[in-house]
Amino acid sequence: MNIRTRPIALGLLLASGQVAFDRPGNFAIVGELALTGETRPIKGILAMALQAISEGRDGLLVPTVNASEAAVVEGLNVYPVGSLTEAVGFLRIDLHVEVPAVSFTKLAEMPPGPPSSEFRAQVLEARARQTKRFGAHAHGPTVNGRMTPRQVRTLCKLKPEAMSILKAAMEELGLSARAHDKVLRLAPTIADLEGSDEIKPQHIAEALGYRSLDRSVWM
Repeated sequence: MNIRTRPIALGLLLASGQVAFDRPGNFAIVGELALTGETRPIKGILAMALQAISEGRDGLLVPTVNASEAAVVEGLNVYPVGSLTEAVGFLRIDLHVEVPAVSFTKLAEMPPGPPSSEFRAQVLEARARQTKRFGAHAHGPTVNGRMTPRQVRTLCKLKPEAMSILKAAMEELGLSARAHDKVLRLAPTIADLEGSDEIKPQHIAEALGYRSLDRSVWM
């Protein structure tokens, strides 16, 4: 699965390991997001649709309002999406992360966040670390989220402090072996985004925190 734009939101979700895009195919994704998470129409959609078909894409995800214009391009499957949630749902999600609502007052008082270029650099660096990690496995995974159970145990070595946190969670929360492996697939991505070569206790703790929204997926 290839992702073009709509870009930063889905790219960060993917690189951080918060979701795994499992839908087979080679899709392009374009659009803008409002603060509400809904998609906004964009200009130049016809040119983007033509480029998608010229690149041999299996389909193009577009804001709902732009769907009829993109559908003019013959031979291209167009999928209208009205929100980030719909886009992630179309691509199949493997992990939910709860994002609490922010009041207007708090939002207005927030200082400007880092530029998108900074996020992009962080994501690219994390992916480079993963490419290096799996470089010896020519036909294996290229991202942490695709590790097999055997690779999880081979590549995700924990020091005693981090191991004790995971062990306590397994025992107190009754986590399954599947949940154990999910934590160890996500924790190294958190470490990669932080620029750390070691899976630290805080990375394990954060990965465990992501299981709180949908326990049926993790248990």
